[in-house]
Amino acid sequence: MLKQFKNRKNLMLFIIAIVLLAIYLFPVFWVFSTSFKTLGETMSWPPNLIPKQLRWENYTEVLEARAFMHLKNSLIIGVTVTFLTVFLAMLTGYALSRIKKKWIQWIILVFLVGQMLPQVLMVTPLFMIFDKMGLLNTYWAVILGKTGIALPLAVVFLRTTFLSIPESLEEAAWIDGCSRIGAFFRVVMPVAKTGILIIAAITFMFAWGDFIYSISFLSDMNMQPATVGLYSFIGANVTKWNKVMAFTNVIILPVIIIFITLQDKIIKGWTAGSFK
Repeated sequence: MLKQFKNRKNLMLFIIAIVLLAIYLFPVFWVFSTSFKTLGETMSWPPNLIPKQLRWENYTEVLEARAFMHLKNSLIIGVTVTFLTVFLAMLTGYALSRIKKKWIQWIILVFLVGQMLPQVLMVTPLFMIFDKMGLLNTYWAVILGKTGIALPLAVVFLRTTFLSIPESLEEAAWIDGCSRIGAFFRVVMPVAKTGILIIAAITFMFAWGDFIYSISFLSDMNMQPATVGLYSFIGANVTKWNKVMAFTNVIILPVIIIFITLQDKIIKGWTAGSFK
């Protein structure tokens, strides 16, 4: 009886999991399906779950319509934000992991508070600051804004990574003649490379999908990233949803590749909180 009850319970949990998974994945399926439809099919009622005929021209037309320019802009912003964030977070996280003072906890608290600040709250003050600095309508406005948002999380994350590395490794390097900086780059970084790689991947995905800062600080269409470039397919009277969805799939492809490649390490990193 008890075994039968457990089997029924497991079956119910399995069914609930399948339903929740279907609800979660349906928007993804809808985006993929709509990207192959004709414009008429996207407006039809009742809607077709599967297109009658795959229209690959949606992708070719999207890629010919300034898509590569927007993707290039996203790549410039994403790579630069990732490099700045990881470099600054490595130095700051390492320093915070090695300084044994009580006030360090207050600094960590400041970083945690900074991590929780919403981007919308920062747009107006950053807009005024960048306007005074003459950075509006440049890549640097978005890069500095995204780096400021991504840095607190990266610092806290990498500090935990460096705390998991025994200081005896550095001390052995000092005895062999390495300076502190030399020991950091030759000993600490190779051990912490997994944590650094994970925070780099997360930062890149975060910067790649930016919309708020890009649309606020960049008015020149030639400098706008792919997330803002989607607007070129949204008209005042007619929205080309098939091309919007096709471009959406193109935009999320790099993120999917990064996540699939590093999914095990990302999950283990967040759950374990440190890397050995």
